[in-house]
Amino acid sequence: MEDEYVYDSEELELLRQLIMPYFELKSDVLVEMETEEASQSDEELAGAIQVIEESEIDDVSVLVVVVEKEIPSRFAKLDDDALEKIIGETESASTKRQTKYGAKIFKQWLTEIKQDANFEQFSPEKLDQILRNVYAEVRNTDGQLYAKRTFVGIRASTNRYLRAPPCNKSFSLLEDKHEFHKSNQMFTAMIKKLRGKALM
Repeated sequence: MEDEYVYDSEELELLRQLIMPYFELKSDVLVEMETEEASQSDEELAGAIQVIEESEIDDVSVLVVVVEKEIPSRFAKLDDDALEKIIGETESASTKRQTKYGAKIFKQWLTEIKQDANFEQFSPEKLDQILRNVYAEVRNTDGQLYAKRTFVGIRASTNRYLRAPPCNKSFSLLEDKHEFHKSNQMFTAMIKKLRGKALM
């Protein structure tokens, strides 16, 4: 009969780190060891090692089952639709109505002159050319010039419509002075005209 091998404290500590606490071993002894503190005695560790040695499996690693658990994230994962919904919810009902109003007037003007009403697809250059005419020709339902406040609102809401979802344009009708030079020049001229007519 061979002499029983006695593990020294360093070997026991190494084996303890391999089998505890991140691995689930199918052994009553090892399950009990997982629930105890890290300061278990060498005798308990030796008992666990004995269980492994007495098994018919030579490779200790096959007794170990690594359980990968997905750690829940504290951060939400949102798709594009959810992100756009958040933005949309911040706008008041009146702002949404005004935005649709400006886009509706623009589309009506395009339809009346028999042009493609899908101005969302226009390039900045084409928009600049068309807006130049829109600002000069747009009228209310009575065929009269809009009041300055309404006129400014139409321009602002059209710009907001283009920049908001689902259009998401990067340009701005108000701020990109170079790309929309002609239309902004006409807009400024019309503002002066409305002031002269006292249509504030």
